[in-house]
Amino acid sequence: MPFEDFKKRGGRTKFGFPAVTLMRSGGIALNEDGYAEIGRPKRIVFAYEREERRIGIRAGEESEEYSYPVRNVSPDSWWIPARAFLRYYDIAPTATTKYRARMDGTYLTCGLKDTPVHRERRAKKKEIPSDEDRTE
Repeated sequence: MPFEDFKKRGGRTKFGFPAVTLMRSGGIALNEDGYAEIGRPKRIVFAYEREERRIGIRAGEESEEYSYPVRNVSPDSWWIPARAFLRYYDIAPTATTKYRARMDGTYLTCGLKDTPVHRERRAKKKEIPSDEDRTE
């Protein structure tokens, strides 16, 4: 059987629907479809619905004190610093997790109770044994 050349670049999956990614590092990312849904703003505002455990993201204005800047990190991904928001609502992703998003009024929403569409599992950091456990 002949070889088949791999002709794709990068490993990013195109889902074909709006998606919100909660990053273990404390950021939130939007894919191209999600960013377009909220109008490609330069700033966003976060919201949270405690009972349903839903995150809401809407376009923000420079004049809004609690708006966050959006940074383009690749041709199809936008990143927002969200560590303070995630900590305040005790949302602690243990892995980078992508959720299907949908519009609800002016908010792009994702439900944390929903099954993620993708979860990136990384190996845990190696633990360094204490001095007492080391053999020399």
